[in-house]
Amino acid sequence: MKKLKPVVIFTTFWDAAYLVDSKCVLFDWHGNIKKLNLQSEPCNFSVKSVALSHPSFEKISKLKGIFRGNRDRLDFFCPSYDLLHKYHKDKDWNYYIEKYKEIMRNNKKDIGDWISFLELNNIYILCCWEDTSGVAKCHRKIIYDTLKTSRIAKDKLILIYPTTYTTSSSISRGTMLWRNDRGELITAISDTGTMGASNGVS
Repeated sequence: MKKLKPVVIFTTFWDAAYLVDSKCVLFDWHGNIKKLNLQSEPCNFSVKSVALSHPSFEKISKLKGIFRGNRDRLDFFCPSYDLLHKYHKDKDWNYYIEKYKEIMRNNKKDIGDWISFLELNNIYILCCWEDTSGVAKCHRKIIYDTLKTSRIAKDKLILIYPTTYTTSSSISRGTMLWRNDRGELITAISDTGTMGASNGVS
């Protein structure tokens, strides 16, 4: 397979552990489903945090050895403590979006530098805490939405943001469907950690 743009996946720490455990990523590439293996030797993926803190390895042992906690934190994508405190207090998501985008604008150079160093055929899994399958919101969706329209990232990356799908009789409840930036089905990670294509994709 020819070299592909860097793949950037936005998810939770827990789903990142399932993704790594499955050892592969399926995704749409110009209308065709492609597969990238998550390889250990040489390693072609990395797990990074976009949160100010991370779960203990006692709670998420599958990430131990491939995620180094704060040493693998992308500070230029992290919200400020003040912004988080205010949001937890008043739940004003529109205010949060406005202020977080301001943080991203202030970190534009660091973000651009990071994008320029991403390697072809490599997978970058960006993690935070919030399970956004329900009503919860997370700044990683703001990152995703911003990058897919940004001049510094547009057409340079394959961006994947997951959604939870629970209405199809062919997919078990709790299955994670991975979609690319055009909203197309990528792959499925079940709540037991197995991965495979669905909806007739093979």
